[in-house]
Amino acid sequence: MIKLIYIVPVVALLILLPVVMGEKDDSEVPDGALLPRRWMAVRYNESLKRCEDADMKPYMPKTREQWDNLAKVLAANNLRDSEIWIPATDRETEETLLWEDGTDVNLDNIKWYKDVKLKYNRWDLDCVAIGSGNQPNAVMLPCWVKCMPMVCVP
Repeated sequence: MIKLIYIVPVVALLILLPVVMGEKDDSEVPDGALLPRRWMAVRYNESLKRCEDADMKPYMPKTREQWDNLAKVLAANNLRDSEIWIPATDRETEETLLWEDGTDVNLDNIKWYKDVKLKYNRWDLDCVAIGSGNQPNAVMLPCWVKCMPMVCVP
């Protein structure tokens, strides 16, 4: 009986793995919203480079409406329980979060984990990621952590 408890989740994972790792249906997602569909975790700088290599820009959800739209794109791609990079850091300006275009981030427009602005921010946690569950919330992570690539737009 105890062994069955351990075997069932593993079998379920093996059955679902091709679905999770396979090509994603993006029929409801705007053109260019997400880059190649073979999902792989990347570091923050690698994620920025993916956008650049595709001649696209990282999507910066600067308003609450844009943040909510990003959450819809994530939900449409069924990315559950994964963090996705957001193009904002405080690497050069500790405690002052900047978008990759150099503009200040309005912290009130971002849904932060447990409503704590710059949640988990410390000297070594400089990059922003958003969880992809039903209620995406932002957290600060080390930039070297591997998360899902950020959304890129034309």
